[in-house]
Amino acid sequence: MHVTLKTLSRFDHATVAHLQLEPEQEQFVAPLDLSFSELRSSSYPELEHPFSIVVGHQVVGFLSSVKGRPCRSGRRQM
Repeated sequence: MHVTLKTLSRFDHATVAHLQLEPEQEQFVAPLDLSFSELRSSSYPELEHPFSIVVGHQVVGFLSSVKGRPCRSGRRQM
């Protein structure tokens, strides 16, 4: 199994829009709409880095980091 992180832009919401949270994860991560809204309106876009998590050729997750520290994650395909 080959797992990779693929760099996204702050406008690539559609790439991960199919991902859903498990109900028990909802308290820990922001909804994707909010995450991408924040990325698009950021005053410092060079410091925020969104990624898709890809297994084989399938996007199964989303991760965003600020200054190299993860801040939003936990999405997975259902």
